[in-house]
Amino acid sequence: MTKKIIIVSLLLLTMAFPVFAQDSIVIAETDEITAKDLEIEEPNLLPDSPFYFFKEGWRKVREVFTFNRIAKIELKEKFAAERLIELQKLAVKPVRQRVLERAIERYQSEKEGLQEIIMALEENTEDNPRLNSFSEKFIHQQITHQRILEKLETQVPAEVAEKIRAQREAHLEHFQEVMLKLENKENLPEKLENALKKEKSGEFKELKQMEVLKRLEEKVPEQAKEKIMEAEARILEHFQEKLEQMPIEEQERFHQYLNQAPGEKQIQLEILENIRNGLQEGVLKQTLEQNREQVLSKLKQETRAMNCAEWDPVEIKESCAKGRIVLERDDNDCPQPRCVTSQPEETMPEKEMVCITIWDPVCSNGKTYSNACFARLAGAEIISKGVCREEEAATEQPNRTEIIEIESLRPKMYQKKND
Repeated sequence: MTKKIIIVSLLLLTMAFPVFAQDSIVIAETDEITAKDLEIEEPNLLPDSPFYFFKEGWRKVREVFTFNRIAKIELKEKFAAERLIELQKLAVKPVRQRVLERAIERYQSEKEGLQEIIMALEENTEDNPRLNSFSEKFIHQQITHQRILEKLETQVPAEVAEKIRAQREAHLEHFQEVMLKLENKENLPEKLENALKKEKSGEFKELKQMEVLKRLEEKVPEQAKEKIMEAEARILEHFQEKLEQMPIEEQERFHQYLNQAPGEKQIQLEILENIRNGLQEGVLKQTLEQNREQVLSKLKQETRAMNCAEWDPVEIKESCAKGRIVLERDDNDCPQPRCVTSQPEETMPEKEMVCITIWDPVCSNGKTYSNACFARLAGAEIISKGVCREEEAATEQPNRTEIIEIESLRPKMYQKKND
């Protein structure tokens, strides 16, 4: 009898294994972030220890006796990284909620102290090589901080997750303020792009790269914003080509990854629509139709507590097979999906200017343009941000192969293959 039980158990495990293996494929796409990734040592003493006050005291002593301003900035950044890794380790332990909340507060305080010191500087990276070196490291580490905070939201109780979400938003604000203080606006997008390329974030890391850039778009001046959009366009075009060249098995893994990827569903939907609209008709594009529905379903679940107006993800997806789904905010700040039908760009002189095919809509006299660049190119005055609310509004949504180019302005990477 015992042998039969053992045999049946082994058979059940064998049958379950493919399911476990399939899940592991998806999970493995996002590598675990360790202390080494932030260039610090693994913490042996965590905030839930009764001896943690010794560690706090030693930090204060080191800070007091660090007199060089740049060295103090580097030290504060190291302490912030240590606190975040400590929080990451606490999140998987059975600790009291107050311990987690206190760890978040300490991290926030460290970041605010770092920002205060940097904003008081009278020099920037062009004046100080050591500050320039710190800036490059800072950009890479802050992107990694965002990824850790995003993952932590899924590992802690709801009340703590809300505090982490607020801290993540504050972190982005601090990040952009510090970077605009340290960096020339022209150099910032290039440094961001270089830092993103170094990210250890799995096979589909381009999605995370675009998410980071998308979050920063609204938090930087217009000049830097256009450069960031250019970086987005380069990543998007590269990723679309990469997807189309993937074997069917890898495309299926991408589909699975999208179903389980953490992050803000509104931003993910926008990126998904950018990817989908630039693909050729085929199996991959049809598969992404399912992801649209799933992202919309998760977005709807996230907003249920807000008493938002009801809408059907299936109906939205099916009615927008040949268009782009955009999200508008109603008076209650609820995201409401809307289908916008794409139309080809009007014929324009080739020597006007360069416009990048990123979806950041603006409205002008009842007509929606892909972004401010295409609106200016058409000579339109920008009335408001976002898609026009009028039902009859037409949409300027160019195909990614229809980028307006000029020889004297376009960067080399945008030259057509037949140039």
